[in-house]
Amino acid sequence: MTVYGDIPGVRIETSTGTLSGVTIGTESILTLVGVGEIGGSAPVNEAVQVSDRAELTNTFSDDTDLSVAFDQATANGANTDFLYAVKASTSSETETSDNVNEKTLSDIPVPNKENITVTETTGSTELDLEFRYEDTVPVPEDTSTVYLNPTTGAFEDDVADTIEFEYNTVDWTSAIDAAADAFEEGQFGIIQSLTSEEEAGTALTSTLDTMRNDELKMAVGIIGADPNKTVLDEHPGYDTTDIEASFDDDTLFSVAGASLADRTPNQPGFGTDVLGAVGGLFAGNSNTDPVYDDTLVGVGRLAQRFSRADVTGLRDGRIIPLRDTGTVRVADNRSTYESGTEPDWERDFFRRRVVDLVTVTVYRIARRQIGGILDSDTVDDVEDAVGVELAELVDDGLLEAGGQNVTAFRDDDRTIGLDLEISPLGVAKSADVSLEVIA
Repeated sequence: MTVYGDIPGVRIETSTGTLSGVTIGTESILTLVGVGEIGGSAPVNEAVQVSDRAELTNTFSDDTDLSVAFDQATANGANTDFLYAVKASTSSETETSDNVNEKTLSDIPVPNKENITVTETTGSTELDLEFRYEDTVPVPEDTSTVYLNPTTGAFEDDVADTIEFEYNTVDWTSAIDAAADAFEEGQFGIIQSLTSEEEAGTALTSTLDTMRNDELKMAVGIIGADPNKTVLDEHPGYDTTDIEASFDDDTLFSVAGASLADRTPNQPGFGTDVLGAVGGLFAGNSNTDPVYDDTLVGVGRLAQRFSRADVTGLRDGRIIPLRDTGTVRVADNRSTYESGTEPDWERDFFRRRVVDLVTVTVYRIARRQIGGILDSDTVDDVEDAVGVELAELVDDGLLEAGGQNVTAFRDDDRTIGLDLEISPLGVAKSADVSLEVIA
């Protein structure tokens, strides 16, 4: 017997050249991307597997975004056999404002006030800093206070003299690119960026596109939704009457909700703990679990309790609400994809995962059936084998009965083509999948 493929992914077994078994992994790789100990010795922009809390502490230090997210992810089901972390590289910035030019920092700061100082330069007086998340940052009434939006870098003050900022910024692009190294061809997984920063979302969409289309690494991404108002003492919140996802991508999931849990007196919960919890829930559950209205373990009260109208507003904006009704629940699981006016299959996490596992399964089966010879018998064998496995997925409760169609054809002397129509459970319209499999 020969085995091809890995778990989490699809494993194909052959005996005497004939397909004898197909095993589909029920879990996903989870790669956490965030800020570790700034200035610490841990490697940066490198996917490191972490099997337990002690190993994470030694590598990335306690009381960091990565350590908090790890705790929440494992509490919510993430399997440490498939758990990785990437410590994003940071750099220090210093810049001044003369109260004349536009009040926006040149880069986006790490949202941790322990690593941001603001000084009035004439008297070398350190000023108080408070976070505000409105698009237009208000002017503080107190001349000793500066308001800063840590998601945009915009700030306001009422200081007559020049002020100086010292802060750290994150290279999200390099870190998310490195996260792809945690995956092998044909594996399923999640890249969880512990931020709502736009650079991270842009990097995720680009990296995921390359992974999925060029390397058959079937990952999806999770990111925090960009907050647009301040709630409960400097915590990020959401005006749900005027909000939508910042990206349009059927492999990206944007989550709204920040916890009241404070890790230090100067760092209010920015959503790191709830993002880690969502990543653990999504990655740790079986493929047959829709992850809809599930409860998050270990997440206390949220800074903002969404009403039914709030939930509707976020859903309409293609953002997943976390709803606090005594327990914290994931009130949806749709991606940021905007289907437009044409009816389409719904890109929620469950159905996205079903389409991905079908894609990998079909690819693995075709690769093993080809055997280096592309003739009419091979094409028929591939089509039959794929049809049998699709029927198995119907029996497993992942696909609708009667909603599948597969066509295999010889594309050239080295390539077989596959066109599939599949209907994930509960979807009226089929999802189309096209593959080229090279012998």
